[in-house]
Amino acid sequence: MRGTLAALCAALLTATTACTAAPAPPAPPTSTKPAPFTEAYALTSAVSKAAVAKEWVRTVDTVTEGGVESSRAECLHAVRNLSSRDCRYEHQFGSQRRGYRMVFTNYIFMELPAEWAAQTGKPWTKVDPWYGNSPLDRTLATIADRFPSPAAIDRDLPRGSRIESSDEVLDGRQVTHYRSAVQFTDLHATAESDRERAHLKQLMDSGLSEMSTDVWVDSDGLLVRLETDEPVLGGGRSITTRTFTQWGVPGVIEEPAPELLGPAPEIT
Repeated sequence: MRGTLAALCAALLTATTACTAAPAPPAPPTSTKPAPFTEAYALTSAVSKAAVAKEWVRTVDTVTEGGVESSRAECLHAVRNLSSRDCRYEHQFGSQRRGYRMVFTNYIFMELPAEWAAQTGKPWTKVDPWYGNSPLDRTLATIADRFPSPAAIDRDLPRGSRIESSDEVLDGRQVTHYRSAVQFTDLHATAESDRERAHLKQLMDSGLSEMSTDVWVDSDGLLVRLETDEPVLGGGRSITTRTFTQWGVPGVIEEPAPELLGPAPEIT
């Protein structure tokens, strides 16, 4: 169990005419659609601002490796409230599919499977990765900042990245598709953790140089889909997809009741 829980933590490791004596002819129709962005920073700033204005969103995240879905997360986000969220995760550990739930507020609350819980009848544990001292606190401290606002896509599309755009129809909706080949050197320069920098250095040292990032944005400037395609050490690809739905539809995010909180399990 300890090894599996440690793997779980690692797995946890993105819009007048003038009056004259004779009436002027009607003005030609003008499009209200803004011109597409040509610079990554302008795009990431715009989608983040649009997201905050809507306050709420649901997302589905999947990670596919070798054509097989290795993890999945379905989340409700309160974008303005420190990016609070309620997420249900599934990860593939060997031949087993494991599910668990996490609620993010000022802390992280984890609802663990019964066999992982340290105390019977208390499936939830509170994790403080920023100031806590338990083994689980310290383990999650290295990855806690990898849970940014769902519309914070600057890590996947760093400042200076060159982007191309095209108009498309996605799931019956008119969208703008932005695509960029992101250099690992740019990601390494803006990485916010030693773990992330080390991973990128490994990729670069093995001769890999870039990943692709695709962003689909609707006519209101709201994210529809975000996808990254990254090479994997030893061969193959890791494709991470985030789909956004129900922008602006309120939800409820609640911390678990105190009586359901137990101590953090030991991990190795």
